[in-house]
Amino acid sequence: MLNPKNSFKAVAVFCLFISAASCGILQPSDSGSEEPPPTPEAASNIPFLTKEPEVFQANVLVEAYGLDGAAVVRKYFIARNGSNLLVRIDEAGEDERSLVRLESGESFVVFPKSKTYRRARASFAADEIVREVTAGWLSATPGTRFEKISTEEGISKYAVELEGEEGSETFLYYDEKLAYPVRQEMFSTFEGKTKLVFRYSVSAFKLEADKELFKIPKEFKES
Repeated sequence: MLNPKNSFKAVAVFCLFISAASCGILQPSDSGSEEPPPTPEAASNIPFLTKEPEVFQANVLVEAYGLDGAAVVRKYFIARNGSNLLVRIDEAGEDERSLVRLESGESFVVFPKSKTYRRARASFAADEIVREVTAGWLSATPGTRFEKISTEEGISKYAVELEGEEGSETFLYYDEKLAYPVRQEMFSTFEGKTKLVFRYSVSAFKLEADKELFKIPKEFKES
């Protein structure tokens, strides 16, 4: 039986990171120079590609559930075209904002409702978030084991045995045509009941991203 405390701890840490990253990008730019953190390498035991394409766009939904069924939900729209990068958070929601990084290396936080924007604290903030909400965070530890269960309509389903979480129920769905993981679900058994505690899903994935997506509207004012 999976220890639910360990699973919920992992999910909670993940959600806290996302919240912190989202808040962190709202900080004004500082004068000090910062070097971007190294991109983590995927463990060699992952039986499929996890590197994101140079040009793509997709919706990403991250859901974490407590024992009472309450959910923490994060919605993202992500687009990349070479060095141009867009991360839209809470699209159409009350707190909608976007982080845009341009080929020049400049980064901006854009607030559609107020039609304003400001310079981001660090130029690599967008990459940090993308690594967490796309395939990058799926990198496994050397002790993680994958077993292919089935392939239906081009989607392969893997059972994943996480290191230190023997007996857990974790499943990953990989789109063979896109060469991209499109869903991961984690289940926990508590008091005889198996419940979904975490789900990551990708939709509307396209191997294209119009450069207009990365432009700040002319009518927006810097704040």
